[in-house]
Amino acid sequence: MSARAIVVTCQSASAASAAATAFAAGIPRASVAVLLFGAAVLGSVWGADDDATFFTKSVQPVLVANCIRCHGADKQKARLRLDSREAILAGGKSGPAAVPGKPDDSLIVKAINYGDDDLQMPPKEKLSDADIKTLVDWIARGLPWNPAAAGAAAPAPGAPDAPKAP
Repeated sequence: MSARAIVVTCQSASAASAAATAFAAGIPRASVAVLLFGAAVLGSVWGADDDATFFTKSVQPVLVANCIRCHGADKQKARLRLDSREAILAGGKSGPAAVPGKPDDSLIVKAINYGDDDLQMPPKEKLSDADIKTLVDWIARGLPWNPAAAGAAAPAPGAPDAPKAP
């Protein structure tokens, strides 16, 4: 197994399983430690998003396009807001919308997977598989938020509430 293959394994798996893979490949312990460190350092070079970037580039657009209209500052169906991390953790009428690190225990995941006839969001059309995966990954990462971003409640470009271009 090549060093790059071990580093990629380290990025996509837990450190323990990556180390087990490396040991099984006959790589000495000291080399495994170096490879694990290398995976952490090289992760950003090979495309691993930090949490703030992941939120801004992947999660925020899904929330703005599909959720904020009914669960934002202007309107809160079921008393739920999805325009801040604190609001998501506080939840709405049915309780907290998400449990950081536990997508399977999160109401958002149940709603977007359409597993319950009484809880399906968005109500008119199920999200794409890619958007569902994005939200599940976001919750699994611990619900990171990017306070430097314009805010998940920012209207989509061209929307009636969008700021006018100069």
